[in-house]
Amino acid sequence: MTTYKLNLSTTEPNNDVGLIKIRQDDTMTQRLSVTVYEHDKLVDLTGYDIYLNSKMPNQSTVRDKVTDLINPKNGHFSYTLIDSFWQCLGDISLWFSFEINGTRDSTANFEYRVIQGHCKEINQGNYIWEFEELKRKLEEMGLDLSNNYNDFKERLDILLEMFKTMNTYSKEEIDRMLVKLIAGEKISATFTMDYKGKVAGSLVENSNIAKWVHNSELLEPNATSYNEFNQSYYNLLTNGVFANNAPTTGARAISIFNFNFYEDFKRKVPSLFPSNNNVQSNVESFKKIFKTAKWGVYCKGSSSAGNKATMRIWNQSSWVVPRENNTDKLAKLQDNTVNPIYINEKGILSLIVYAEPNDGKTVSVLQVNNPSADYTVELSLRDIFTTKEELEAVKVALEATKNELKKDIADLKTYVNGELNKKEDQLIDSGWVKATLSAGAIQDVNNPLKYRKRDKLVIVKGYVTLPNNVGAIIWTPPTGFAPSSQEIIRVTLEDTNADRKAFVRFSGGRLMVAYNNWSSSAYYLEAIYYVD
Repeated sequence: MTTYKLNLSTTEPNNDVGLIKIRQDDTMTQRLSVTVYEHDKLVDLTGYDIYLNSKMPNQSTVRDKVTDLINPKNGHFSYTLIDSFWQCLGDISLWFSFEINGTRDSTANFEYRVIQGHCKEINQGNYIWEFEELKRKLEEMGLDLSNNYNDFKERLDILLEMFKTMNTYSKEEIDRMLVKLIAGEKISATFTMDYKGKVAGSLVENSNIAKWVHNSELLEPNATSYNEFNQSYYNLLTNGVFANNAPTTGARAISIFNFNFYEDFKRKVPSLFPSNNNVQSNVESFKKIFKTAKWGVYCKGSSSAGNKATMRIWNQSSWVVPRENNTDKLAKLQDNTVNPIYINEKGILSLIVYAEPNDGKTVSVLQVNNPSADYTVELSLRDIFTTKEELEAVKVALEATKNELKKDIADLKTYVNGELNKKEDQLIDSGWVKATLSAGAIQDVNNPLKYRKRDKLVIVKGYVTLPNNVGAIIWTPPTGFAPSSQEIIRVTLEDTNADRKAFVRFSGGRLMVAYNNWSSSAYYLEAIYYVD
């Protein structure tokens, strides 16, 4: 470990630093031990974020955060140089900056010299390594992170993964793209869709769908006459040639290929599309960042008319822009557009390929191979993150909606309570009345047989010692309380002897004992019924 002791000033030139030489191979061994002064007085750096900054000869910006704060009260800290600070040979100018509560101060510049080691000079591009620095720059642009650092970092990670899946950018190029984003510029990204890895009948692995049909007309993409490719057809599409033969007179051999741009991009950058939005709304958002698309397929066709295969694109009302192969060999037909009109409300671009019709003598034959489509989107950070103004507008709208709901609920409660009170006023409740028994039936002293009528519902319950004589009428309900049918009464005897039984029912509107073999203790009777 090599340590350079530096006394740096925020007010005077750092002329006494001396010559510092760093070899490119000396990774993580070059340490700067720094003490900061202001007019010969130690600077209190308590609570400050400290960064080492440099502008490289190749105009790249390098920045890294200091984490080894030895004695911030007396302006003393240590920093070990990372590789990015010696990406260029020659004399490099640096400075330390100190930031707190949106304010910033810095030392005067000092220099060191990078000399070549075993590694070659590598242009690493612009780097802003520290997440807090990203956050500060975004907030300066008016972008809101909602204090959720993890969510913000996850979104940047998604962007990084999106770029990596394209397999066209180096790490340095990806870093430069992120820096462009943070600087407020737009970046373009292009993605290719095909049928590799497609599983028939599933949209999980690959959201594209291929179909075939034999028909005299060019049917619209959603027509039910189409048949999805089976697995062997999909395999031929990407690893061979799929041949479609139409043996019926007047029929064409037709294949269509649906490329779901929206679904593909949503899976790459899900944070752009709120889960509570419907697909049509999300597709409109996708169309706003859509820039270009191009599509193509290798094909050839044959019929009595000769060799001819035609490709067209669906514009939401008809198949347009014909492209033809009139040879006897597979040839690529392709086209492109900057117009999102070819993307439907579900985010799908549909391509049709067909041969000329069967004339009754010669079969219509279509061969296709490797259909694909590319789409390009153009993104800015404002497409990825909500601005403070937009977030505030959403909050205001939500608050207004919440207040409206509160008022609606209050009004509903008032209405319902009023209706219930009206209904309550209309109800007739007799209260509990003790039944007057006859034919030797005896009421229980503590829990006698009682009845109650509430509107049209009658409840009868209580304990009664029943007479043994079959057909005895033990209670005649008053007018308006008698059931219109022969209601059966539930009878329970609190006795362990299962042979002691009684059967009681209403007959002709009166309560009658149909059977009883025990009169030494009370039965519990209960009935609930409606009256007219």
